[in-house]
Amino acid sequence: DAQKEEIDAQKEEIDAQKEEIDAQKEEIDAQKEEIDAQKEEIDAQKEEISVQQNRIDAQQKEISVQKEELHKRQREIDHMYIGTISILRSFNISDQEIIARLCDQYQIEESEARKYL
Repeated sequence: DAQKEEIDAQKEEIDAQKEEIDAQKEEIDAQKEEIDAQKEEIDAQKEEISVQQNRIDAQQKEISVQKEELHKRQREIDHMYIGTISILRSFNISDQEIIARLCDQYQIEESEARKYL
């Protein structure tokens, strides 16, 4: 009888341990689900970052193209001013008159026109 009670007590202890293990397994499963959800969120954020980086790259490329176009236009303007100055000088026109004509013809400030003399 004493052995049976001891065996029953051990069975109860084992059952209690099994319940504790099952509870821990459930907790671990819940943590795994939470981790999986966090991983999915991180993946979504990484994808969004990638999309934003691609957008930034495209914008930077467009900015570079626009800068190059602006530099090209500025070189054309510079050549136009220099050509105009050259033609006016060939007619022996004074620098002051050349500046006045550049300002009038191209609607620029006197200080801008002086840069090209």
